[in-house]
Amino acid sequence: MKRIKGVNLGNWLVLEKWMNPTMFAGTECEDETWFCRTLPQELKMDRYHQHR
Repeated sequence: MKRIKGVNLGNWLVLEKWMNPTMFAGTECEDETWFCRTLPQELKMDRYHQHR
């Protein structure tokens, strides 16, 4: 069987709580959609900046 090579971009382009729980600390959010809907803009942008 031929080996397939690739790159895992999980949690870089689409945030998921189970892959980066510190990003979601202090929230009830489980995914990026609710993260964006519930956090204040300044806090959200600060966490995105730290993440990326």
